[in-house]
Amino acid sequence: MSQFHFTDNFYLPVYLVRQTYLGYKNEQKTYTEKEAKRLASENLKKYLDDLEEKGIQITEKNVIIERTKKKYVVKGTIGTLKSIVSYQPTKIIEQSSEERQPTDESD
Repeated sequence: MSQFHFTDNFYLPVYLVRQTYLGYKNEQKTYTEKEAKRLASENLKKYLDDLEEKGIQITEKNVIIERTKKKYVVKGTIGTLKSIVSYQPTKIIEQSSEERQPTDESD
């Protein structure tokens, strides 16, 4: 990033920004059974940690890692609780002592 200027002490509020983007290449990789199960387990743990970070409580977890053709898949159910309570600010209303007196409605 560089700022345009006419002299050594007269700078304009204009900048030249140069950005370079690098491409990426997809690769296929074959994992051993142990590596595939470890990666699936790590991804599940990241997912569960993300849920807890969002304030969602995990009550039960019934998950298995199984092989289907050429892939390992995590299947199962996850029971969660999420609070539906939301806090709202309250307004304090000032009352005079006359307003606080109970009224006699016996008539």
